This record gives sequence, structure tokens and C-alpha cells, in this order.
Amino acid sequence: MAKIDPEDHESVAAAFGIPHSLACEIMFINDEDAPHDPMARFAMIKNWIEKNLRPIEVLVGEKQ
Repeated sequence: MAKIDPEDHESVAAAFGIPHSLACEIMFINDEDAPHDPMARFAMIKNWIEKNLRPIEVLVGEKQ
């Protein structure tokens, strides 16, 4: 993780295997909307992810 530039959307997206637009969205929420307290920030981002992203197993099992 230390080798990832947290300001570089593309390297963050590549490191986590997610689309660039998703990395941008999460980074924006973390930078602009999250509280300054690290524990509160973590909890808020974790909650956002749980509400907005589905596990890959769910996506694989869905019918087109």
C-alpha cells in the first residue's frame, strides 16, 4: 500500500481492481464529505461502500 499514490486515481483503481470512476467517487466522498476524525471517516466510508456496492458473488449469480 505504501507504493500507491493516494492522489492518483488511476493507480488506486488499478491497485484495487476497480473502475477509475469508482475510485474517483470513493476518493471524492472520503476527501469532501467525510468527518476529520479518522475512526468516524473509516466508519462513514465503510457504510457508504456497504450500501452502494454489492459483493461480486451477487453480480455473478444475477441473470442478464
